[in-house]
Amino acid sequence: MEMVTQIIFTLLGLLLLLHSVGDGGIAGYVVSGLLIASLVAASFFGSQWLGLASGIEKGLMRLGRSFGWSATANVTGLHEALIGCYRSPSRVACAALWQMVSWVLGGVEVCLALHFLGHDVGIVPGLIIESLGQALKAVGFAVPGALGVQEGGYIIICQVFSLSPELAIALSLMKRLREVGLGLPGLLAWHRAEARPVAVEGVIL
Repeated sequence: MEMVTQIIFTLLGLLLLLHSVGDGGIAGYVVSGLLIASLVAASFFGSQWLGLASGIEKGLMRLGRSFGWSATANVTGLHEALIGCYRSPSRVACAALWQMVSWVLGGVEVCLALHFLGHDVGIVPGLIIESLGQALKAVGFAVPGALGVQEGGYIIICQVFSLSPELAIALSLMKRLREVGLGLPGLLAWHRAEARPVAVEGVIL
């Protein structure tokens, strides 16, 4: 859902860019990225229907039996559960809608961040910066944390709206601080949940 809605969100940003400021020198790169991402998404969904999850499930089960990992038993029924999700179009559409709302809210976040940095922009530039910046970040998925990729993407996009590289990097750092602020409590809660004793058949483990 995230992959497909990001493609739609990136397309929205590209259309807004072409309508508001023209090519801006980056439209060609974005179109190429969109085509590649669309092919990847189509291949991914197609492979799921053809049994990719089933293959992963069997592979993990064999790996678990070889190394004595009992946790791999939890993947049993992965393929059936995944296909069951896709066979409920209303639920899939609802999930896609909420994911799309989260992308759009990212554009609002850009507007608010730039406002507090002393540079007000409208919602259209905010959506363009967020959509294309996130698209360039996704291209650098192989880089851990997209370090440098996200900053470079924001610099390129912000230049279209005459925003300085310093401001673009400040915007990127603000977004990273938000990610850290949300991520650390989640990791701590996960660690606490995993460390909690579990009762199995009257025995505390």
